[in-house]
Amino acid sequence: VRLGNWDSGGYGQSVTYTIRVTEDVGVLQVKYAVVSQSGGHARPEQPTFYLEILGMNNNQLSPTCGVADFRPPTSGMAEGWHIGSESDMYWREWTTIGINLQDYIGQDVKVRIRTSGCSPTAHWGYGYFTLGCSSGEIIGVTCGEKPRTLAVDPGFKYRWYKPNNPDEPFYAGQDSTAQELYIASNDSNLYACDLISLANEECYFTLRASAMARYPK
Repeated sequence: VRLGNWDSGGYGQSVTYTIRVTEDVGVLQVKYAVVSQSGGHARPEQPTFYLEILGMNNNQLSPTCGVADFRPPTSGMAEGWHIGSESDMYWREWTTIGINLQDYIGQDVKVRIRTSGCSPTAHWGYGYFTLGCSSGEIIGVTCGEKPRTLAVDPGFKYRWYKPNNPDEPFYAGQDSTAQELYIASNDSNLYACDLISLANEECYFTLRASAMARYPK
């Protein structure tokens, strides 16, 4: 979805999605990208992209990790921003927010996105976004033969570790920062993976899986 104005400023748009959290909704994923024209104004007057994830009482589920608030730089380069074909046009890479919703089963969660042009009306701003859910599980756990890899969702930084054996090093072929982790046939470790936001390394959620094969009784 594209939300906002890309012709002239002075306009604002907002949309709110309500999601009923059921048992099969593991992790809510919101992906967004921002494009803005800088008017060189002070921050309150610049075009705005604002996203927040809310609980039942309209409280923010995570003020640190469930909120995105972006306005373009007044001029020059700024962290996280790229300059477009014109010197006053700025854009940000696609970024994923992931929120584990297992503690909110049976509740309604809202995703609210708001965009606006600059308040003096001349400059524009808009954003692209997608909403999706994942199971909140590590892929590759099988019944019978041992998995060759354990995999998690794309769009994050990754930190794999062994909760029960934190001092045991990773072996040849394993990359603790990759989306997929190689598993040897004799590996019986419990693995955990932190999926870390590309926008804020303090924001992450954790998935766990055992490398042991599962056999039917």
